[in-house]
Amino acid sequence: AEAAAEDDTTFVRGIWYIRPSPSATFLSGSPLYVYFEIYNLARDEFGSTHYEVQYEVQERDLSGIVANIPLLAKLGKKNAETIGISFEQKGTDSTVSDFLEIELGRIRPGKFTLRMTVRDLNADQIVFREDVFFVPEPR
Repeated sequence: AEAAAEDDTTFVRGIWYIRPSPSATFLSGSPLYVYFEIYNLARDEFGSTHYEVQYEVQERDLSGIVANIPLLAKLGKKNAETIGISFEQKGTDSTVSDFLEIELGRIRPGKFTLRMTVRDLNADQIVFREDVFFVPEPR
């Protein structure tokens, strides 16, 4: 949500109020909102930053192994192991914060891994983070 509409500033980051999900549980049919902050982007000789962000969602079986999932062809390859979104940006700020809405559609219940990879194209450096989320059985 926009931060201006919130009284509690505990979870305000810039112009956004970030509502944490400690259980990491999301309902099928609901979008997954991911807030991100990127730091220390290198600038080129003209003072510009240039980076690529990639998000991947993978289904995991009970042992934690990635399983094949036929999810949303519009977000990635159909019948592939990974559903992905990527974008490239140029700017002037060495620090970036924003959010991304990932529309997972009618995802089946299970355990999933969300992986974010940032590649600083000026510095040729790659950093990634990943986390697990769950989609429960419908009630």
